[in-house]
Amino acid sequence: MNPLQSAASAVSDVASSVVDTAKTAASDTVKQIAKTPLDILEELLGTGGTGDGSKPASEEKGASDGGTMAQAAALQKQQQEDVTYKQTQHQQLHDQIQQQSLGYYKEKQQQDEQAKQVAVQKDSQKKYEIKQLEKQKKENLQVQMAKDSANAEKRVGAG
Repeated sequence: MNPLQSAASAVSDVASSVVDTAKTAASDTVKQIAKTPLDILEELLGTGGTGDGSKPASEEKGASDGGTMAQAAALQKQQQEDVTYKQTQHQQLHDQIQQQSLGYYKEKQQQDEQAKQVAVQKDSQKKYEIKQLEKQKKENLQVQMAKDSANAEKRVGAG
């Protein structure tokens, strides 16, 4: 038998063992759920419903299925470990997403702040240019008025 067949056989054995354990655990769970309160009370008090002092049927079964109970316990432990692992992974992913989101929002906030500063700077520059143009226009008007005034005096004085 080659290693691939050996591995496939081992996987098949493990799978059938897991299936058997799951079936047994499910069956035991169903039996546990189906118990009446009286059955549970008798089990807790240690008295069987037989009345002859013999062991209850559940104790006899427990002795014969010791391996099955161990498998069920191992399966339950594995399931709990799986749940714990999944919860841990979920929390880690959640934390990672949260950190990335926080980084994104910080970067976005910085970019918005820079854009705002650029807009304020452009606005200030525009206002300054407008003031300079108004000042230049006023000076040009004064120069023009002075020239016109000088030309008018020349004309009056010449005539």
